[in-house]
Parts: sequence; structure tokens; C-alpha cells
Amino acid sequence: ICNANANALGLSNTSNAHSQWKFVHPSTLDKKAPFTVSDNDKTVYYNINSVGSPGYYIVPPSGNNTNATTSNSTDDNVIKTGAWYFEMAQEANETDWCSYYHIRNAETGKYLYFTKEDNNAGACLIMKETIESGNEDRYMFTWAKTAATEANYYIIPKLLKDKSLNKFSALQRDNGTLKTNLTRGAGNYAWTFVSAPFCLDPVITQAV
Repeated sequence: ICNANANALGLSNTSNAHSQWKFVHPSTLDKKAPFTVSDNDKTVYYNINSVGSPGYYIVPPSGNNTNATTSNSTDDNVIKTGAWYFEMAQEANETDWCSYYHIRNAETGKYLYFTKEDNNAGACLIMKETIESGNEDRYMFTWAKTAATEANYYIIPKLLKDKSLNKFSALQRDNGTLKTNLTRGAGNYAWTFVSAPFCLDPVITQAV
């Protein structure tokens, strides 16, 4: 692929490795999500763990905080709040190769909701009870594999998926704050989805 001056287009520099491209059919791309999608028949729970900050995982707001954040607590009650499940929100189609998912908290059933209009704009995730008409895209997220050989992934809000041609608008852990920024790296932009045992507290009623 060349520009008008017949110079090869490169991702970041003029080296051969960054100026070589391969054309593939959409069917050759790996579209299988790195998590099991929950439905009416089965719910599968995950902790969403930071790669760049080992031990930290995404949790919903607590106390006076209104934004989802991360925690490295080993307390069982806190760990339990950090269990999530994924629902299909919009399947890939001919005009959009990405599938999008709702990310819901296991304890409350609330949805992660993206609040910003652009990258690097501060804390960007709050919780919502229900899906609001007209704001459906703010509840949707997709994923992409990082360049690492391990099972590390970006989490990308639907609203920002087309912000850059050669970088991802990925969810980033920044000193506890969850925000998005453009990246092709990993570290605090990368996440793993780890199966989490989860069971709601039993409700005991007295027999009449």
C-alpha cells in the first residue's frame, strides 16, 4: 500500500516490518470471544484482572465513589463484588465485524456504562440499573487481542472503536482510575478474563 509518492505506508516508521501488509478474508479473523457469553440457560462469571497491575481486578463503585474502579483486596466480600458476566448485545454483521457485549455485575445485575465522548478524559465507567433508550451504545463493549502471546485482551467501548486506524481505544487502569486511551501496547491496558466461582447469598424463609 503506497501513498501518492509511491512511498510504502508504515504503522510507525519506515522499516520493512512496519510497511508490509497482508490482506485476509474476514472469515480468517479470530472472532471467538475469550469468555463464555451468558444467556437465559446459563450464566458464567469472570473476574476481569489487570495484566499490568497484577492482583488488581475491576469492581463496581463503593462508598461515595460513583465510578467503577479496581481493587487488590483479598477479602472474600470484595472479591465477590468483582464477579461479572457477559451478555450478547449486538452480533457481528456485514457492516461491522465486531460483536458487542453488555458487562453486568454478578451481585447486582447492573450494567457497566461508558460516560465519556473521547479518550483520556478521566474515569469513564459507572453502573446503570437498566438500558436507557437512545444510549444503547454506551452499554456495549468489544474486545481485541493484544500482541502478547499470552491470553491478554483490550476492552474497547463501542463509541470509541473507530477513533484510530492503528491503535485501540482501550480501557486502562491508571492508578486505580479506569479510563480509555489510545494504545498498541499492553501493560495496564491489557486484561484477562478469569472464571470466578460465584453464588448469591441464600435467602432463608421460615415455613408457615
